[in-house]
Amino acid sequence: MEWNDMMFSYDDIQKFNETEVRLYKYIVDNGDKIPYMTIRELAEKTNMSTSSILRFCHKMNYDGYNEFKKGLTKYLFQIQERPPQNDLSELLHYFHRTNTNSFEQKLEQGTEFIRKAERVIFVGQGSSGTLARYGARFF
Repeated sequence: MEWNDMMFSYDDIQKFNETEVRLYKYIVDNGDKIPYMTIRELAEKTNMSTSSILRFCHKMNYDGYNEFKKGLTKYLFQIQERPPQNDLSELLHYFHRTNTNSFEQKLEQGTEFIRKAERVIFVGQGSSGTLARYGARFF
């Protein structure tokens, strides 16, 4: 399943606490099952309370779990109906998603972390290995 900022924006995810991140990851991995689960079943699968799930739904601007499930079902239907995108539109979508203040702050934090590091090690395999070799040479 493919997720983008229509259901969960980068800014929303950055505001999640540890419990909400666990729930978010479960939803992303099992999104097609969630519409058929009760809140108690989801709570049991994620080892959290129904109250935590309801707080998550409210944080995502839904009145409750049933409304969240309807929104998720609608979203899943929309991404199934969407025609395949060409590479350029996907690239433009990436730039749109990363053109946020919170993303810029994360980049600056990462840059500062690398700048202060005593040693930087690049590791990768396949195309990631090619990028790692390039990064090692660049630095």
